[in-house]
Amino acid sequence: MSGGRYAALLGWVGLSAVPAQAQMREFQCEAGAGRSEVSILGTAANRGRVVGQISVSKMIMHPRYRAVGEINFIAADGSWKARLDLLGFPRVRRNQMLARLRIERDGKEQAFSLGDLAPGAVLPFQLTVADGKVTATLGKKTAEADVPAAPFTARAGCSTATVLFTGLEFSQ
Repeated sequence: MSGGRYAALLGWVGLSAVPAQAQMREFQCEAGAGRSEVSILGTAANRGRVVGQISVSKMIMHPRYRAVGEINFIAADGSWKARLDLLGFPRVRRNQMLARLRIERDGKEQAFSLGDLAPGAVLPFQLTVADGKVTATLGKKTAEADVPAAPFTARAGCSTATVLFTGLEFSQ
């Protein structure tokens, strides 16, 4: 598929992809109501780490969609996903966001709380996969879960929000 058709397809489904840069240091993710934006950070065989700081500066009200800022790892074979999510529900909790590590595997989902935070807070984060485990750290809170060793892609993104990722680094 040509680049133009790929971009048109992403626009049609409400997504946009931002090409990763070798030394990405900052990613301003801006997605309108019901829209998503994603940046691919890199791929790894079975170990990898994304570190940086995250801040949600704007949650957009939408009757159906929640505000999301996330860093995620997705197994190449689709067998699992690990996400460090910041979730906002501006219609219900205007000044508070929920942070969690979410694992999707074998059609089941597990979520591990990393606490609540206020929009605009700037927090350091780290998401790591190594030795069959994924570890998420946000500020001083950490959660861990098992995942099978498999090649994966690392991504940063947002939906229905404006999220700033700074000091963003992916390593293997």
